[in-house]
Amino acid sequence: MVRGLRRWLISIVLFSVFMMWLLPRTAPVLASPIPPKNPSQAAFENGVRAYQSGQLAKAVQAFTVAIEVDPQWASAYSNRCLAELQQELVEQAVADCTHSLELNPANPNDYLNRGLAYYRLMQPQAALANFNQVLVLTPEDYRAYYNRGLVRFDLKDYEGAIADYNHALTHSPTLSNTRIADIHNDRAVAYLALNHPQQALADLNQSLQLNQANARAYFNRACCYHQMGDWDASLQDYDRLLTTNPNYTQAHFNRAILHQQMGHTQAAIADLSQAAQQFRVLGLSSHYQQALKLIRHLQMPPFAWG
Repeated sequence: MVRGLRRWLISIVLFSVFMMWLLPRTAPVLASPIPPKNPSQAAFENGVRAYQSGQLAKAVQAFTVAIEVDPQWASAYSNRCLAELQQELVEQAVADCTHSLELNPANPNDYLNRGLAYYRLMQPQAALANFNQVLVLTPEDYRAYYNRGLVRFDLKDYEGAIADYNHALTHSPTLSNTRIADIHNDRAVAYLALNHPQQALADLNQSLQLNQANARAYFNRACCYHQMGDWDASLQDYDRLLTTNPNYTQAHFNRAILHQQMGHTQAAIADLSQAAQQFRVLGLSSHYQQALKLIRHLQMPPFAWG
């Protein structure tokens, strides 16, 4: 996942933030005005079929053929961008969206896709500008609100992120419960960043009501309960999460800190050992060393005053 490692900060109140939905796949493939027997049209249709069947590299090749035959076909650039985004070819995706917008500057999907690409390139201001442009063209596009909320969160504009998540919920009546649960979860993270645990808890409860299998919501609710001082409730959520997701590394680390605070030394050592092993496998050497340091600290005999 893009930016996954960037958020692995060792903290009991580490909040996992949902990565951007790959929303371009919901964008309609633009119809072509070119006659069906045109070779560019044939290549374009091959690209659409390849994309829909998950053959992304083949789709890129087919759209490339369409572009070579007709370099002014905006739809071919736009759809090649979608296939490139799916393959994390983000710089190529930016170039294709830009070229498509030069030919058709009124296409909101190109701004949306280019915003996603810039976000993955860790260029939040450029991503923000593109999502803003989507909303100029389509003021009720929940995808742009949601993705802009994620960017604003990264920029520490937590109130702006909450406002965007509110708009996303307002303008997304046809979303599945799973997706709505994700928005509630991300809004809860922003509330936690503002130290508003009660509002966060309400969102996390709603998220879990909509999707009881949402591991991130259990993790974030455990963090929320910990922030509120309800250690027993926090421990219950960590236990529930790790029963079904035993490799959730940060949950092991956070539960170890909770066990330490509750005086459960051996349980804390067990969780830290598990977290250290997983940090090492993930190549997170600084996290691994910190877990080992905490284990050594817990294993030290109590100091005796003479």
